[in-house]
Amino acid sequence: MKIGIDAKYYFSGTPSLITVVRGLSEKLIENSGDCNIVFFLSSKDKNREDDFMKMIAPYKNVSFQFIPGMLNFVVNMFFYPLFFYNKGFDVIMFQNYVPFWGGSKTRYVNYVHDFLFL
Repeated sequence: MKIGIDAKYYFSGTPSLITVVRGLSEKLIENSGDCNIVFFLSSKDKNREDDFMKMIAPYKNVSFQFIPGMLNFVVNMFFYPLFFYNKGFDVIMFQNYVPFWGGSKTRYVNYVHDFLFL
Protein backbone atom coordinates (compact mmCIF):
# COMPACT_ATOMS: atom_id res chain seq x y z
CA MET A 1 0.00 0.00 0.00
CA LYS A 2 1.25 3.47 -0.87
CA ILE A 3 0.21 6.24 1.53
CA GLY A 4 0.66 9.98 1.01
CA ILE A 5 0.57 12.42 3.91
CA ASP A 6 0.02 16.14 3.58
CA ALA A 7 2.61 17.31 6.13
CA LYS A 8 2.97 20.94 5.05
CA TYR A 9 2.77 22.05 8.65
CA TYR A 10 5.30 19.65 10.13
CA PHE A 11 7.72 22.51 10.88
CA SER A 12 5.60 25.64 10.81
CA GLY A 13 2.05 26.59 11.69
CA THR A 14 -0.01 26.96 14.84
CA PRO A 15 1.21 24.96 17.86
CA SER A 16 -1.85 22.69 17.78
CA LEU A 17 -1.40 21.98 14.07
CA ILE A 18 2.30 21.18 14.43
CA THR A 19 1.52 18.87 17.36
CA VAL A 20 -1.16 16.98 15.43
CA VAL A 21 0.89 16.65 12.22
CA ARG A 22 3.95 15.42 14.08
CA GLY A 23 1.94 13.04 16.26
CA LEU A 24 0.14 11.49 13.29
CA SER A 25 3.36 11.30 11.29
CA GLU A 26 5.29 9.53 14.03
CA LYS A 27 2.50 7.01 14.67
CA LEU A 28 2.08 6.27 10.97
CA ILE A 29 5.80 5.66 10.58
CA GLU A 30 5.94 3.42 13.67
CA ASN A 31 3.00 1.33 12.45
CA SER A 32 3.71 1.40 8.72
CA GLY A 33 4.71 -2.25 8.35
CA ASP A 34 5.39 -2.83 4.66
CA CYS A 35 3.46 0.26 3.49
CA ASN A 36 5.32 2.92 1.52
CA ILE A 37 4.77 6.34 3.07
CA VAL A 38 5.48 9.62 1.28
CA PHE A 39 5.38 12.87 3.25
CA PHE A 40 4.66 16.09 1.40
CA LEU A 41 6.47 18.99 3.04
CA SER A 42 6.21 22.69 2.22
CA SER A 43 8.98 24.09 0.05
CA LYS A 44 9.15 26.94 2.58
CA ASP A 45 10.83 24.47 4.96
CA LYS A 46 13.64 23.24 2.69
CA ASN A 47 16.15 24.57 5.20
CA ARG A 48 14.81 21.99 7.73
CA GLU A 49 15.31 19.02 5.41
CA ASP A 50 18.10 17.55 7.56
CA ASP A 51 15.83 17.47 10.63
CA PHE A 52 13.25 15.42 8.75
CA MET A 53 15.92 13.15 7.24
CA LYS A 54 17.13 12.24 10.74
CA MET A 55 13.63 11.18 11.75
CA ILE A 56 12.99 8.95 8.75
CA ALA A 57 16.54 7.59 8.30
CA PRO A 58 15.90 4.23 10.04
CA TYR A 59 12.88 3.54 7.81
CA LYS A 60 13.50 2.38 4.23
CA ASN A 61 9.80 2.61 3.31
CA VAL A 62 9.45 6.32 4.19
CA SER A 63 10.32 9.19 1.87
CA PHE A 64 9.38 12.84 1.34
CA GLN A 65 8.89 15.41 -1.38
CA PHE A 66 8.59 19.16 -1.29
CA ILE A 67 5.46 20.81 -2.64
CA PRO A 68 4.81 24.48 -3.46
CA GLY A 69 4.41 26.72 -0.43
CA MET A 70 1.08 28.24 -1.46
CA LEU A 71 -2.26 28.53 0.33
CA ASN A 72 -3.43 25.21 1.76
CA PHE A 73 -6.76 25.38 -0.12
CA VAL A 74 -5.09 26.05 -3.47
CA VAL A 75 -2.53 23.28 -3.05
CA ASN A 76 -5.10 20.72 -1.88
CA MET A 77 -7.71 21.53 -4.54
CA PHE A 78 -5.54 22.06 -7.60
CA PHE A 79 -1.91 21.00 -7.15
CA TYR A 80 -2.40 17.68 -5.37
CA PRO A 81 -4.92 16.15 -7.81
CA LEU A 82 -2.63 16.89 -10.76
CA PHE A 83 0.43 15.72 -8.87
CA PHE A 84 -1.12 12.48 -7.59
CA TYR A 85 -2.80 11.45 -10.80
CA ASN A 86 -1.29 8.11 -11.91
CA LYS A 87 1.26 8.04 -9.06
CA GLY A 88 -0.23 4.88 -7.59
CA PHE A 89 -1.28 6.18 -4.17
CA ASP A 90 -3.86 4.06 -2.38
CA VAL A 91 -4.59 6.54 0.40
CA ILE A 92 -3.76 10.21 0.86
CA MET A 93 -4.32 12.00 4.16
CA PHE A 94 -5.18 15.71 3.97
CA GLN A 95 -5.58 18.57 6.40
CA ASN A 96 -8.80 20.57 6.13
CA TYR A 97 -9.51 20.34 2.37
CA VAL A 98 -9.93 17.27 0.17
CA PRO A 99 -9.68 17.56 -3.63
CA PHE A 100 -12.90 17.16 -5.56
CA TRP A 101 -11.27 14.85 -8.07
CA GLY A 102 -8.23 12.64 -8.46
CA GLY A 103 -7.13 9.15 -9.34
CA SER A 104 -9.97 6.65 -9.46
CA LYS A 105 -8.23 4.17 -7.14
CA THR A 106 -7.04 6.76 -4.62
CA ARG A 107 -8.97 7.18 -1.36
CA TYR A 108 -8.80 10.45 0.53
CA VAL A 109 -8.80 10.85 4.30
CA ASN A 110 -9.44 14.31 5.70
CA TYR A 111 -9.04 15.65 9.21
CA VAL A 112 -9.53 19.04 10.77
CA HIS A 113 -6.90 19.36 13.49
CA ASP A 114 -8.89 21.80 15.66
CA PHE A 115 -11.65 19.22 16.17
CA LEU A 116 -9.24 16.52 17.28
CA PHE A 117 -8.74 18.34 20.59
CA LEU A 118 -12.46 18.57 21.42
